[in-house]
Amino acid sequence: MIKWNIVSVDTATVNNNPNAIVMARWVCKASGGDKTVVRLGATALGAPGPDFIEFGDLSEADVMGFCVANGLDKTSVEAQAEAELQVALAAPVAITTLDWDRVA
Repeated sequence: MIKWNIVSVDTATVNNNPNAIVMARWVCKASGGDKTVVRLGATALGAPGPDFIEFGDLSEADVMGFCVANGLDKTSVEAQAEAELQVALAAPVAITTLDWDRVA
């Protein structure tokens, strides 16, 4: 399963638009079984256009759309995350017993 989130943004006044998002940081998580792989990134956003949305009215989907419009290749990032997940799922897991006393 792939899940995207915008985790933070940088804002500035651009073309008289206060709180315009100029940078969005995102995370893409690929999960399967008991493993999760995380890809982190940031996308610089261009100046807002005539369809500027006030900061308080933005949704996460709006910001993700801005990222895609400014060069984020979601398909590529998802493919990389999925490939890393498959490697993690195929890796053997060693279970080691510990010989020291446990704290009660």
